Amino acid sequence: MKCPSFVIRPDNAAVLSVDHQDKVLEHVQDHETVLSQAVNLVKVARLAGVAVMKIEHCPDKLGPTNRVLAEAMGPVPAYPKVTWSAFRNSEIEAAVSALGVRQLIIFGVECHICVCQTTLDALDLGYQVFVVADAASSIKPMDRDIALARVRAAGAYVTTAQAAAFELIERADTDLFRRAHPILKLM
Repeated sequence: MKCPSFVIRPDNAAVLSVDHQDKVLEHVQDHETVLSQAVNLVKVARLAGVAVMKIEHCPDKLGPTNRVLAEAMGPVPAYPKVTWSAFRNSEIEAAVSALGVRQLIIFGVECHICVCQTTLDALDLGYQVFVVADAASSIKPMDRDIALARVRAAGAYVTTAQAAAFELIERADTDLFRRAHPILKLM
């Protein structure tokens, strides 16, 4: 039986962390929760064998991805960008395309700028996008709320880190679930 396309499939998905850099992250609403949920989702994604990409906006000015999140991601390269949308950078677009997946799980800061524009461009490129609401934020709550409504109206699915993690795990009777269970309890 074919699963509906609106379910995250671990064999067809990749995680994109967009601009989780301390110089921005520390100013957004609920930044502790945003970071914690991002870290836990990345840990589960890696356990499930899902590719994770680290995208950084102007890292020469804003610094690298938060250390705790970068450690959870493991030895993956950082993809720098100066465009708001990651997909307006040909190196990032090529790297995502090379993964050979059709579903993208996107989170980051600021939600109404880089996350929103990356999501809209990904949709235009034919990707199915899942935006992780509790791992994405903006300085102003209204900006975040409007961005989530906008990407939803454009065709992205808005979800939570825990919901995405459970979709990546798929079942309760596996070693993957047993290994991920302690992380899931933190989400």
